[in-house]
Amino acid sequence: MKLCRQQLNIQSRIPLYLQLSAVLREYIADVEGLAAGVLPGEIELCSIFQVSRSTVAKAVAILAQENLVKRIKRQGTVILAAQTHYNPLCAKKSLGLVFPVSSNWNFALEAIHRESCIHGYNLESYSYTWDSLEEETAAIEAARGRCAGIILYPNAHGNDPSLVRKLNEDGIPLVLFDVDFTEVDCNAVLSDGESAGYRLGDYLLEQGCGKILCCSCYSHLRSVRKKLDGFHAALRRAGKQAFEYLEVPEGDLSERTKVKLLQEKLSHSPDGIFCTFKWDEMFDELTASGYWNVKVANCDIAPLRKLNFDVFSAETSKLELATVAVRLLCERIQKKFRPFEKRLFSCRFLLQNKGGIIKL
Repeated sequence: MKLCRQQLNIQSRIPLYLQLSAVLREYIADVEGLAAGVLPGEIELCSIFQVSRSTVAKAVAILAQENLVKRIKRQGTVILAAQTHYNPLCAKKSLGLVFPVSSNWNFALEAIHRESCIHGYNLESYSYTWDSLEEETAAIEAARGRCAGIILYPNAHGNDPSLVRKLNEDGIPLVLFDVDFTEVDCNAVLSDGESAGYRLGDYLLEQGCGKILCCSCYSHLRSVRKKLDGFHAALRRAGKQAFEYLEVPEGDLSERTKVKLLQEKLSHSPDGIFCTFKWDEMFDELTASGYWNVKVANCDIAPLRKLNFDVFSAETSKLELATVAVRLLCERIQKKFRPFEKRLFSCRFLLQNKGGIIKL
C-alpha cells in the first residue's frame, strides 16, 4: 500500500488527523507496512500528505493508544506487529463470510454466525453470484478491507490457487470452507468427499446395479471432482464404469428444462443413480414416474419425506465445519505466524426408504 495525498479528502467533515490515522492503520495492516517495520517520519508524512506536524502527531498518537505503534528513541515510530506476533487486524471486530448466493449451506452459515459471536466478533456476509469471477473478486476485496479475517467458499476461483497465495502474501487471515488447494499452504476445513464418493459407488455395486447414471453439477470444481474421483475409483475396482452421464447445467435454465434432460437419461432404464449434489426435482421425478426399483446414492441428504425407493446418502457435518472454521480463523488472527491447518471431516451415511431414515 503506497501512501499518497489523494488518500485524504480535504472536503470531508472528518478531521484530517482522523482521516490520516485511518490511512496509517491500513498501511500498518498491509504487507508493505509490516515489511518496513516503522512508519515514515513526521516530516516525511507532512510532505506526503501536505498536512501540519500537529495533524501527523495527533494521528500517530491515536495509533499509539491502540497499541499499533510505539515511539522508540533512535528507531522512530515502530510498527509493533513487525516486532511481535501481535496482529493489527485484531483491532477490527468483524469476520468476513464470502459465500455464493443460493448455496445449500444455510444451516452452516447460521452456525458460523453463532460461533463468531461466541468469540466476540460480528459477522459480515459478502455474497456473490455463482460463476461470477467479477462479483466474487469484489466481495473478497470488500471483506479484506473491513474485516479481521475471511471465511471463503471460492466458486469462480475454485480451481485457481493464485487467489489464496495472494491473500497469504498480503497477510490476510483466511480459512477456506470445504475447498482445498493441495499445492498451497492455507487454513481449510473440508469434508472427505472422495471417501464419500467411493462409499456411495460401493453401495450401488453392492445392490447389484449394472446400469448406473452419474449426475453431476459444477464438476469443474475441485470439491465436486473429489466426489467423482471416489465414485469412479469404486467402479474401477469392480471392473465397471458408469452407464450414462448427465452434467446438470447451472445458470438460466429452468428446473423444467433440467428435468427434461433427466427424463431423457431415465428412458434408458438405469438401475442405479449417483448424484453429487442435492437435487430435489430428481426425487420428485423418480416418484412421479414410478421408478421405484432404482437405487440412488446421493452426496447430500435426500428430501425428508416418504420415498418409494432406496436412497443412500452421505451427509457432511456442516455444524462441525462451521465451528472449526471460525476457531481456526480466530486463532490465525491472534497469532499471524501460526502454522496452517487443514481439517478433514468424515461424512455420515444414511439409508432412507419406505420405512424412514436409518443412520449407518
